Amino acid sequence: MKIALITSFFKPIGGQELVTKSLFNQLRNAGHTVYVITTRNAWLNSNSIITLETLRRIPEKLLIPGTPLTDYLIAINLAEKLRKIQPNIIHVQDEYILPAVILANKLLSLPCVCSCHNNVSCFSNKSASSRERITTTIFKMRKKNYISCLKHVDAIISVSEYIKKELISVGVESTKITTIYNVHDFPDDMENKGSPTSPKSNTVLFALGRLVWYKGFEVLIEAMKIISPKDSNIKLIIAGNGIELQHLKHLVATYKLEHSVSFTGKVSEIELIKLYKEADIVLLPSIFPDPAPLISMEAMYYGKPLIASNIGGIPESVNHGVNGFLVPPNDPKKTANAILELVNNPGLRYHMGKKGREEFEKKFSNDELISRTLKLYQTQL
Repeated sequence: MKIALITSFFKPIGGQELVTKSLFNQLRNAGHTVYVITTRNAWLNSNSIITLETLRRIPEKLLIPGTPLTDYLIAINLAEKLRKIQPNIIHVQDEYILPAVILANKLLSLPCVCSCHNNVSCFSNKSASSRERITTTIFKMRKKNYISCLKHVDAIISVSEYIKKELISVGVESTKITTIYNVHDFPDDMENKGSPTSPKSNTVLFALGRLVWYKGFEVLIEAMKIISPKDSNIKLIIAGNGIELQHLKHLVATYKLEHSVSFTGKVSEIELIKLYKEADIVLLPSIFPDPAPLISMEAMYYGKPLIASNIGGIPESVNHGVNGFLVPPNDPKKTANAILELVNNPGLRYHMGKKGREEFEKKFSNDELISRTLKLYQTQL
């Protein structure tokens, strides 16, 4: 089968781009011809990556929210590329480029599948900056157009049951929607994976993500303020970059937690493996509904217990009391209590990490996810 994955951006920005890369690799491993068509230079060097060169002069700030003009320009370029490669099916990876895909496909009438990675009905204007509030308002307008465009695709993949319910709540036909969890390319370094933690002086907590308000990293620092006087051997490592970094560092300094909390900034794949291996507990403190976080899957893959917010699609991977604990979002006290419970019970940590790895193999196996994706493609041909 010849498959065209279409995405606005294809570089290491966030989860959706990583998932597109993984889908590209896994479909090719399954023996299919796969192309990625994107509006910008890509982070993979392959003849199968096609960029829409004439769009490079258009600022990303215009491409992300979209305008009728940018949608039209993308559509014209996209139709030309699709005519050349003649795919059997097109698979749209993000909401920003979908309107242009619909315009282009009016000329081509190719079977079209769209993956929904993000919230469609849940918004908040609460933000650390006026710039983010403006961005949220623009995205609300874009979402309306996106939902309208979904009527013109043949099938929809929701990346969690949570997203499926959201889609139905805004009027998308349930018969069009299939839930298929995100495929992944986690580094296959099995050494010490899921093994009991070796004796060491500190218990290491690990959190990863873009440092923005809705990821909830401030909650972790507030929790560490509660924990630190009780156990000074608990260390929190936060990996990632974002506009909240200086605010979070200021909060750490204000609470005099420099000995307990550290920031790594952006990390490489090799560094990420090391951080997961050194971690005793992985934290996922989102305060805004996270549709299908890769971090919870990564923690399960590496055999680490999770403490995560009971919100969005997170409970679909974090089974309370089995492979971790779910806590109310934006609740530092209950987060601190859950951390202390696992810190004081290494046996439970090991058992939860082992169960997480078992759950990962049952529910998130790439073989099963790719098989379901290909079956959905076949039904559209």
